[in-house]
Amino acid sequence: MTRVFVNYRTGDEEMAATLIERELSRRFGSGVVFRDSKSIPPGADFEEALLSAVRGSEALLAVIGGRWLTAGSTEGGRAVDRDTDWTRREIVEAFRHDVRVVPVLVGGRTRLDREELPAELAPLVRCQYRTLGPHTAEEDLARLADSLASVLPGLAPAATAADGEARPAATQATTNNIGRVDGRAVQATHYQETYQAPVHTGSGPQFTAPQFHGDGTTYVAGDNHHGIVQHWGGRRGEGRR
Repeated sequence: MTRVFVNYRTGDEEMAATLIERELSRRFGSGVVFRDSKSIPPGADFEEALLSAVRGSEALLAVIGGRWLTAGSTEGGRAVDRDTDWTRREIVEAFRHDVRVVPVLVGGRTRLDREELPAELAPLVRCQYRTLGPHTAEEDLARLADSLASVLPGLAPAATAADGEARPAATQATTNNIGRVDGRAVQATHYQETYQAPVHTGSGPQFTAPQFHGDGTTYVAGDNHHGIVQHWGGRRGEGRR
């Protein structure tokens, strides 16, 4: 499910858009962050893919640099003034479907002026923005991610271990009485662990590991009044990667 759509203009801070997408993917998981060249598969209808992704998102990040307004179109004049401009179309689609729009001003770009914008993009001037500077990029990216996590319910850090291995996202234990031995109750404790695969953000092929469950059973003999008296064996469940 796409939750954050990264919108940008070709020829204006494309690398910043890539940096933002990669950092958010690292923190929250690649599947929740959409950037066109990464997220649209070969041969797909890119128009439908883009508009559907915008409509299905909870936030659109409009990456805006020094050439965002002045970049020209192939037909002449400013690209932003044409209703066929994809950067403009994505933002307008977000406004139409009540998707939160967050301008990200890059490289010292100042806040937009209403008089500089087409009427359909005028709401941009009222959207609270974030900044991304060349000397404060690490802090700015962290602040952007924190802001998104605070306003998008359920957006949570991806569960990955420091060594890149999958780790349990949750463990649930269930204990039941399964009989009696020598007058003592025998209980079985079943552990179920749900794993989440690490996020791949580097180069090379990406292999998507499905979530899986490992289980095992620990048998304990005891009574309800005097506690556990004997372990009968068993082990914690282990999953395979």
